[in-house]
Amino acid sequence: MINTQIIAHYEDWWNKKNNKPPLYAIYPKKGKSFHGAVKPWMGKQLVKEWSNWKQEMIFGQAVELAWKTGEHHYIDDTVAFYEEYLDTTGHDAQGFSFLLPGVGPGVLSAFITDFTKFNGDTIWFELEKPWSFEKLQQITLDSRSFYADVAIQAVKELVSRLKGKFVFAPPDLAGPLDILSSIRTGYNLLLDTMDYAEELLEVVERVEKLWRSYFAELSAIIDPVNDGLYTNVFRYLSSKPMHTCICDFSAMISPSMFEELVLPTVMRDAEQFDGRLIYHLDGPGEIVHVDALCRVEKLHSIQWVPGAGNDHGAAESWFPLFKKILEGGKRICLTGYPSDPEALKPLFKAFPKEEFVLSSTFKSEEDCLQFINVLNL
Repeated sequence: MINTQIIAHYEDWWNKKNNKPPLYAIYPKKGKSFHGAVKPWMGKQLVKEWSNWKQEMIFGQAVELAWKTGEHHYIDDTVAFYEEYLDTTGHDAQGFSFLLPGVGPGVLSAFITDFTKFNGDTIWFELEKPWSFEKLQQITLDSRSFYADVAIQAVKELVSRLKGKFVFAPPDLAGPLDILSSIRTGYNLLLDTMDYAEELLEVVERVEKLWRSYFAELSAIIDPVNDGLYTNVFRYLSSKPMHTCICDFSAMISPSMFEELVLPTVMRDAEQFDGRLIYHLDGPGEIVHVDALCRVEKLHSIQWVPGAGNDHGAAESWFPLFKKILEGGKRICLTGYPSDPEALKPLFKAFPKEEFVLSSTFKSEEDCLQFINVLNL
């Protein structure tokens, strides 16, 4: 399914034996179109043009419609769409045919609450009427909504019917605090960190256990069709189980609160995935937690996401951050930079390029090849 040289390149990166960064490179093939598989129900923003991620959300829209109507054809339509989308998408360097069952970032919230809302190009889970803190305390390992049953069955059918055509990532469950933020709202959860400090820690631990239960259930569906390969929403490839730990809520809390509410989960993840763990550092507000993350022995890498309105992901303004991460013994997963080789030249002059893993979307195969050749990737 994937060239063995591509697998070996990622493995060398995990094992710190590489001399070049893996590059997940993707682009639309010239003269190809997926519009023959577009159905009227599919969100216009999702199908108007080729994208490196928007088409994944068609699956989430289909699941939501199937959940609401009980009609199966939405899943059938989605499978047919992905078969055509595959033919429109080119890869180079260490790119590969990837598919995320895009039921939305943080879908574990809907598995608990039975609430999901497609909004045109993504799916949101924040409740219109937040749960009380007392109701949060009622979450157990048995918490399971009707939506969870529909979504998990749809994932099972999707990967079964497209087996051998893609490497599949498990749906993005998110982390405990982000899940609770959807159920409680971010504002209320911030108040809870002060009003219910001890009780909140117990709820976080319970949600973490629920996360592990759902992750295991989804892995049992996805892993057997991936031919011994593993990936996730961010497209990093591994021959052993791997994971990217996410807590966007951490941008709003102090380092001491991070160490109490988030770091224990990161440490348990690092043990579970035996060193094949990446932390998703999303924006300047999370930089204060880098010191704590670098102390996690089995955390392999930190993924840097600059966030909207900030300098691009490879800009010189972030070089002090990269220096701290690398001196802390972690590698760097880079996102949010221009697909222009000139944008990365200063980065690779300042730091060893083998410390990074790259993901790039190009307008064409020609642009992709130029990027690879100029940077000697």
